[in-house]
Amino acid sequence: MPHEILAEKFREFARSEAAHSSPIYAGLALRVADSPELLELVAEGPSNQPFANLLFSSVRVVLAEEGRDIDAGDTAEVAFEKVVDIARRRRTELLHLMNTRIVQTNEVRRSIYLYCAFLRLSEEIGRRPVALIEIGASAGLNLVFEQHRYQFEGRTEFGNAKGRLCLTSVLRGSINPPAGNSGSPIFRRYGLDLNPLDMNSEADAAWLRALIWPDHTERITLLTEAILVQREFDIEMRKGDGIELLPSVIQEIPSDVVPYVFHTHVANQLSSEQKGKLLAAIERLGRDRDVIHVFNNIHPHLHATVVSGGRQREIPLARTEGHGRWVEWLDQGDP
Repeated sequence: MPHEILAEKFREFARSEAAHSSPIYAGLALRVADSPELLELVAEGPSNQPFANLLFSSVRVVLAEEGRDIDAGDTAEVAFEKVVDIARRRRTELLHLMNTRIVQTNEVRRSIYLYCAFLRLSEEIGRRPVALIEIGASAGLNLVFEQHRYQFEGRTEFGNAKGRLCLTSVLRGSINPPAGNSGSPIFRRYGLDLNPLDMNSEADAAWLRALIWPDHTERITLLTEAILVQREFDIEMRKGDGIELLPSVIQEIPSDVVPYVFHTHVANQLSSEQKGKLLAAIERLGRDRDVIHVFNNIHPHLHATVVSGGRQREIPLARTEGHGRWVEWLDQGDP
């Protein structure tokens, strides 16, 4: 890719993505855009990944091997010097990471609205056992959502009272979501992803940590705790296209267990054709057995399709901020 196009990609990242969220990365991206040396390095990496996130995260993995990092207190100039240093001294390792890793995140705070949805939908199926199946699971951190404590700002905690991790959010609107302590028993957990990460692998865990921007210190803390919780559970991670894998996974689930399929962000990356294929797959599965499908980014809100006893219900659940920072619960009369 021509250097001038790459440079504009970094400038656009600084303006549109980092300016209001990460002053370090905003300033760093602008400096990379003006560096022929670093643009040449980036040009040797993949062209189908977010350039800035891939470069910066790869640099941070290599820095971590040396006991260093791009820190929250760094100026953009200091961060730039670290990037240049790694690019010069450890170019081979850096390019290997850039050409083998994929930019992906696992926003554990999304578990707060997933858990509220779980409580609501457990009642729809008479609290029968479920098998959780997350499409686009990444590291599977949101597959243990019933293990955490939760609190909406100014409200009483709910969820697992013994949970080591407490996730907070702001509740908008006038409708209270379910806020209990238990839902349906969970029979099994499946994570489907094109590039699943193993949190028992320190290399995979280090990559996931490096993807969180250095200014976002709270997210780093939450991720670290969430990894420790996830490691305590047996999660079946499957590599491949989640839509293609779904029928075979559901065949493994006993008939008295309800498949509970969910995804939070993956539909943003699907074409209209792929979205239609996913919805059609759920419809076909619902002809033979009860099934729940919870999803974002197809309707303008978090939505559920519930097939139970041959009856299908469409349930609008909530409007949500992308990382779970706020939730607005809906009633069933909302569009």
